[in-house]
Amino acid sequence: MKLIFLFCIIVSLCLLPAFLNADEKENDSEEKGKLEKFESEIEKPKDESSTYSDDDDDDDDDDDDDDGCNIFCQIFVQILYELFIGHPEYEQTSHDFLWEISLTDFPYQTPGCGIYDYHTNRKMQLQINSYYFSNLDKIDGFSIRSRWLLTPFFSLDGNFIRLNENLDSGTDKMDIYDFLFNYQRFRFPRVNWWWGMGMKTVKREKYHSGLCLDTGLEIFPIKPFSAQISANIASINNHAVSEIFTKVRYHYKQGKIFFGYQHFQVKSEVINGLITGFGIYF
Repeated sequence: MKLIFLFCIIVSLCLLPAFLNADEKENDSEEKGKLEKFESEIEKPKDESSTYSDDDDDDDDDDDDDDGCNIFCQIFVQILYELFIGHPEYEQTSHDFLWEISLTDFPYQTPGCGIYDYHTNRKMQLQINSYYFSNLDKIDGFSIRSRWLLTPFFSLDGNFIRLNENLDSGTDKMDIYDFLFNYQRFRFPRVNWWWGMGMKTVKREKYHSGLCLDTGLEIFPIKPFSAQISANIASINNHAVSEIFTKVRYHYKQGKIFFGYQHFQVKSEVINGLITGFGIYF
């Protein structure tokens, strides 16, 4: 119950800035900042790509080509299935240590183990991170990122960042939210990889939302350090809005400090910067 209560608090904190600024009007100015340009790219109508129709009369080898394609497709689908999903029955009978792995209270609680270990009975974990973002020029921001591991295999992730751009006419603001459901595909003591999907929302003058695909990797090479890289891409108004997030962390019991890099992009508009912050494991 404590984890559920803490998760609800984090989600509320993520949503609070949007409600507090729902009626806030941006300053009208001839100066067009990067945040405004970023939103403008999302709002642009998608150019319709030209279609090409090629009429081929080579029908004699269609059956042979279909047979070859079917075999290749079956192999390809099987590889994708084993890579992204796996086979629970096979893992239970032949790789019990993969299926029975549990969570630790915090990284390196057990020597050589990150957040996964074979000798604990813990099945749930909550991670909360907060950091400062800066592109070393006119844009800075504040972010909260949370991950609630419901089981060792699945997590709910909530990310929020408020970006501020200092212009001559005043301060422009933009919020970016992610709500994701992820499958922890590879669960090893030193490495874990996840993938999943959810929704991404970009809010400046208007709300823009779309389906988002997410993936990430954590590595725990040597105590007390670890590294993480994650990426997601969303389709918003038929435009690809991408994000890359990397950080190097220093762990001390349930706490951690970190620094890294974050990158947002839609078409040619890019917002990137350095990050520094702290986090805690529950």
